[in-house]
Amino acid sequence: MFFASLLLEVRAMKVVPSQRRQSTAEPKSPKVIPASPKKTPSSQKKRLDPSSNESTLIPSFSNVPELPFLYRRDLLSEGKNRFFAPLNIPFERRLQTLAIFLWIIALPVSMMINLGIIALIASTWFYISTHLATFFGGILVAYLSTYFFKKPYQRKGSGWATFTKTRVFALLSSLFCQYFPSRVVFDGLTPEECEKVGGLVERDFFHAGKRYLCCCHPHGLFGLGVWGAFVAKPANPRGGHAALSRLMHGGSRTPQASRIPPTFQYTAHTMTMNFNIPAWREWLLSIGFRDVEKRTLLRCLAEDPTTTLGHLAFLVPGGAAESINCTEPILTLKSRKGFVKIALLTGCHLVPVYTFGETKLYKPLTKNRKVLTFIRKIQKLIGLGTPLVCGRGIFNYGFGMLPHRETLTTVVGKPIPVEKNESFTPRDVDALHAQYVEAICSLYRRYQPIYDPSGAEELTLV
Repeated sequence: MFFASLLLEVRAMKVVPSQRRQSTAEPKSPKVIPASPKKTPSSQKKRLDPSSNESTLIPSFSNVPELPFLYRRDLLSEGKNRFFAPLNIPFERRLQTLAIFLWIIALPVSMMINLGIIALIASTWFYISTHLATFFGGILVAYLSTYFFKKPYQRKGSGWATFTKTRVFALLSSLFCQYFPSRVVFDGLTPEECEKVGGLVERDFFHAGKRYLCCCHPHGLFGLGVWGAFVAKPANPRGGHAALSRLMHGGSRTPQASRIPPTFQYTAHTMTMNFNIPAWREWLLSIGFRDVEKRTLLRCLAEDPTTTLGHLAFLVPGGAAESINCTEPILTLKSRKGFVKIALLTGCHLVPVYTFGETKLYKPLTKNRKVLTFIRKIQKLIGLGTPLVCGRGIFNYGFGMLPHRETLTTVVGKPIPVEKNESFTPRDVDALHAQYVEAICSLYRRYQPIYDPSGAEELTLV
């Protein structure tokens, strides 16, 4: 059968030249030279809709095949039908991309530094000198001993947050906030009222000397909304950024007036696992981070009669479990009541915070329920989850770990007053938790048509 099919194919190939000879014998028709199209000047080039059937003058990648987990055409949110970033991008946007890149790779770089130090000590031991390797190893052991005996990430106050006072941090923060862009909105306040000195006090938001626990939603993949709203320190803040910067870092009434001292200490809290990674721990401490354990929160939010400063603590109640649903408005909140207990023990006010646009920074690669269930089991087992998402790259829009340029609008709700109650009952916890859930859902319903009209109309709580 194989030889028979091969013989038929050879005969079919022989028929083609004979047909060509017969066609060449026919008289040739005169060639018609089409008129050359007129060149369109660059000023008249228009961008056509990628969904239309017309040919576009912009180089597109419509013929690029679909590559699973690497490139999907529906993942492109910037550049529409572009895959690679054009060359004529303003230099300022390149700097913004560089700032985000440095922010994202801080953790991988710190892990590479750790591996490099271990490799250096090992190579010194085997190839150079055992005494020198012992010296380096002693320094490393002395540094690692601070993870067991001296834990600066459990202290009160801003601690080592000296890097936030440098111009380099101000420049990186400005580029970070301009990349998306990131902005802060206070519930019921205009940008002019936020920039006004004492505007937040007049509208019963933040009062000097009091303590506030700001609970931020959603977590997203990296919690970039929290970074842009509360951790970053732009050089020339506007609107809500100006109000927060004045509270946490101080400011001036006018360019000619004297500087106003800060009225609040601030700490951003993250899981303790982040402080077990050398070099990465120092980066978090330098910008005012602390761990999210109960004793640390109680120490930071406790009343201090020796100072008149208040305290602002920021945390994400959803945690790593919420990061798995980083592309949908799904909050892991039903079983999270630890922050409510902290508020009752310390008497600090609860502040609901929601960032619109956080769920659009990355696109999901799969929505398979079995895959997502497997990822959740891994997250419960080791405490970390790895959602299958795709962002953009430095020079392309199709794949990468950088977030897409989507506007991040962080809406700060009005504080929920909480009275100190060290002997609270489960009923008290449930009542305050229900009040907070209603506040965050109401905040989402009011501002979703304004800042995320294409998103879901209601939050999903799990």
